[in-house]
Amino acid sequence: MNQQLLNVIVVDDELPLRQELRSFPWGKWGAALIGEAENGAEALQLCRDYVPDVVVTDITMPLMDGIELTRELRRQFPQVQVILLTCHSDFGYAREALRLGALEYLVKVTLEEEEMEQALHKAREAIERERAHRKNESEARRREQAKLLARLLKDKQTPDDKIVAALSAAGLLRELPTRVVLLKVEASEEDIAFVGQELQLALDQAASQAAPAFSWVPVGGTDYLLAFGEALPPAQLRLRLDPLIGDLTQTIGDNLPFLGGEVRLYAVVSESVASGTDFIKAFDHAKMWEEARFYEREPHPPVFVGRPVPLTPLGKAQAAELDELLRGLRLQAEALQTYMRDTFPRWCLKHRFQPGELKKAVAAGISLQSAAGSADQGAYAPLEQAETLNELTAAALRLLETQSGGRHRYRKEVRDAKLYIEQHLEEPITLHSLAEQVSLSPHYLSRLFREEVGESVNEYMTRLRIEKAIDMLQNTNLKVYEVAEKVGIPSYRYFSTMFRERTGLAPTDFKKQATGE
Repeated sequence: MNQQLLNVIVVDDELPLRQELRSFPWGKWGAALIGEAENGAEALQLCRDYVPDVVVTDITMPLMDGIELTRELRRQFPQVQVILLTCHSDFGYAREALRLGALEYLVKVTLEEEEMEQALHKAREAIERERAHRKNESEARRREQAKLLARLLKDKQTPDDKIVAALSAAGLLRELPTRVVLLKVEASEEDIAFVGQELQLALDQAASQAAPAFSWVPVGGTDYLLAFGEALPPAQLRLRLDPLIGDLTQTIGDNLPFLGGEVRLYAVVSESVASGTDFIKAFDHAKMWEEARFYEREPHPPVFVGRPVPLTPLGKAQAAELDELLRGLRLQAEALQTYMRDTFPRWCLKHRFQPGELKKAVAAGISLQSAAGSADQGAYAPLEQAETLNELTAAALRLLETQSGGRHRYRKEVRDAKLYIEQHLEEPITLHSLAEQVSLSPHYLSRLFREEVGESVNEYMTRLRIEKAIDMLQNTNLKVYEVAEKVGIPSYRYFSTMFRERTGLAPTDFKKQATGE
């Protein structure tokens, strides 16, 4: 198990001693010397800049001695462990510093490397105990906060003053007015457990490293309330959320490259919240974005603010109008492209119909154009899976071109991405690594690939992997876990779940059936 590196700052007004300490084998001890200071005042500034794990400090120094430095570190940075360097005549000072919370003291004139190594080992143990304690406390507090939110969201009749009091006591509300920030996660049913576990670990790490810090609480099964230490305007929240969503997305992609479906993270920032009732209503308003995002040009980072424009049902009159429009699409290729990329999206944005109803109406209208309405119903899956109006338009255009005998031409970057996936299927391909191969940003490649291919990058890779697994189970003597590794899915449990989801059989049962056992 790899130890976490200890960052160390040395404080002493004597240059020869600092030079001697520089020569110590810090790396061998799992530590790094990240800074030096000549007195306590300089050391405090270094701590504010770098927040070390350990401060090794002399006691007698000008401006601020080691006793005062230890006192200030206990007050400002209680997690920092202090190791004192002392002369024989300083034992009284050393006892005072130990009483204030210093971890250990070492005699400078007889200092050996082994003594510093033992002191760092002691510091590491103290840090790990404190981290475990803080983690347990944090998890217990988070569970109570989640229970409180679930209760308040369920009971819509709670008086406003009681909502404010409960949220404040739980540490979820510091001041009014404020804004509620929700991180929302979209993933397939088979992926969500893996994603949730990885995301919570990543949130823990991000929350501990953020400056200023934030806390998070799970809401429902896939959403997370992000609580920042102060009420920030939307522009500043965007600045905080941009790197956070990017890092979380990349962490999930890097650590779970075998996922079968696409994982989408986006944040919703509420309107200004002036009361406890507003706080609870913000969750309902955020939920509206789950469908309303379909009509928005997805921002990057994906952060939505306030309440979306309401959606409308697709009535009989509009359905008939859409059907008539689609019936009239027996156009030449150039006219068809212009219509689907311009007129059709404008018509949809004008009405903003419920996405599910619009997809069904488009599928029905295109189906009527196929010969005797007998087109393969699987061909219409990309319409149903479209996450945005752009994706729906692109999928409809591909279907119409196919029905008219045309052939859809992929952009070069998409062709290159598909070829790379096919040639490196057993490797852990991530969206970021694939984007580097074709010289596009991950966000742009993800959108372009789905619009042109009709599947996300993950969905495309998974389909190829399952097809390859089926072939190998039928035609080789490889064991199931070996097949899973050969198709780039190192998790046997996940491979089994995904294989059963797509074939209706567990891979072991499929192999027995295929080999006649």
